[in-house]
Amino acid sequence: MLKDMRYNREAIQTMAEGILMVCRVLEPTYGPCGLNVVVESSSKSVIITGSSSQILQDFKSQDLFLDEGVQLVRDAVLNMGERVGDGSTLTALLVKGMVEEGLKYLAAGISPVYIRRGLKKALTKAIYMIDKSTVYINDSDTLIKAVKASCNDDKIAKMAVQAYDAVSKQGIVLVKPSNSVDNHIVYEEGMQLKQGYLSPLFCTKGKDRTKYSNPYILITDYKISTFKQILPILEQVMTTGNPIILVAEAVTGEALTMLIHNHTQGMFKTAVIKAEGYKSRKDDLLEDLAILTGGVVVKEERGDELEKVTLAMLGRAKEVTIAKEHTTIIGGMGQDWQIANRMKEIQEIIEDEKTNAYDKEKYRERIGRLKHGVAVMYAGGRTSQEIRENKTSMEAAVITARNILDGGMIPGGGSFLLQVASELEETDVDNEEERYGVKLLKAACKTPIKTLCKLNGRNISIFNNGNTDGMMPGYDVEQDRVTDMKELGIMDSSIVVKMALGQAVSVVYEWLDSSVLMVSTAPDREDIELMKQGVPIMR
Repeated sequence: MLKDMRYNREAIQTMAEGILMVCRVLEPTYGPCGLNVVVESSSKSVIITGSSSQILQDFKSQDLFLDEGVQLVRDAVLNMGERVGDGSTLTALLVKGMVEEGLKYLAAGISPVYIRRGLKKALTKAIYMIDKSTVYINDSDTLIKAVKASCNDDKIAKMAVQAYDAVSKQGIVLVKPSNSVDNHIVYEEGMQLKQGYLSPLFCTKGKDRTKYSNPYILITDYKISTFKQILPILEQVMTTGNPIILVAEAVTGEALTMLIHNHTQGMFKTAVIKAEGYKSRKDDLLEDLAILTGGVVVKEERGDELEKVTLAMLGRAKEVTIAKEHTTIIGGMGQDWQIANRMKEIQEIIEDEKTNAYDKEKYRERIGRLKHGVAVMYAGGRTSQEIRENKTSMEAAVITARNILDGGMIPGGGSFLLQVASELEETDVDNEEERYGVKLLKAACKTPIKTLCKLNGRNISIFNNGNTDGMMPGYDVEQDRVTDMKELGIMDSSIVVKMALGQAVSVVYEWLDSSVLMVSTAPDREDIELMKQGVPIMR
């Protein structure tokens, strides 16, 4: 295969163009008054959306060199959505600020090595400032104010907080469309596993997850490698017409290949999930899952044989949704008295003086999974458009509430990042060239609030940099005024902001490190001969 290449300055410039192409597409969608983007999907239908994941789903450049930069930032932005469900556009804006500023320094002959070193030191200081200023929620009213700022709806914000009050932060809150006019909440028993599908080929076509109703669940600590180990139980499940989900220590080789083949060919519906945890904790979590779903753990160390598993040994649930990094099980069909006994056993271990603090926290998490269940927020409306809008607002409210409960909050709307920018000049560096890396992150931290102003016809000069007498001045987009973000309750999740900074800096690291771009072009004579013989050529 012939290769085309670009080197050094030209390579960095070309990658920057691809990176900025993505960032400038996402820029108008930022903030509570963000605009939409019109996208033609892979199915040729037109989508009007402000969702980063939908905009970037099939995003690529016809120029193969530019596409190197496009895919670099696209992956980082989509990763934000997958990991914390928020902050995708913020990540793109931070990247944009650093790349635009970085191009100036590189053109002036500043070494990328020193820029990167300074950038790393600045990031460490920024994360320290966020951690130091993070405030944790102690009451529902404060959380409602913070959530309202993300969804722009007081009633939906209250619903999201009410849902988390009921299931606690160890529980699960989901959002679904409703067949009724009103928004409402339904509470169900459930559990979330911190493991997703073993292969994306188990997903529904065109989706990043799969959902099964009334599946059987095989729970085992076996490492399954041959298909004949599970063929007897698969044949039993096939007679029922229900899906089967395998939760196992590992599924590899022939077993995984045949499961994927049968699933994609429509022989039966299935999915594979790797057992969560390690050693004794993994065994405990498998036992918890078995009790919740009414099944038993098929244990290799106990001498259980996979070939002799029956339907009665499998767990059951009303609904299971499997995504890349987690699995949600709703309506497990275990016995209430068994679940209660399991929680009592775990509580006794927590109260034992010999149990250390770390283990106690893990045991409390297990009780939370068994006890608190799932809250399902249903988005109603008179029209399909109203239902979609309510669902989008609910999803934003749930994500914000979860992230703030997990990791606390800082003043939002880019105001805290503006304060970070004003204090980054104090970052200790080894030489003046590293100072340019600090300036890079400083420019990035100003970009979100600059974007809010730009989209609303304002200029960043309306702000006082930093915190004055305990006030955190920021721009209230809806009221078109400068005000105190803390007092107004416009807050951002600390987790989201820290991760966005980390993802953005990671993109810039890779950009600065790239001195050669190499892409495949038209096939050469040797490739053509191979293709005639039916040999696939990777491009």
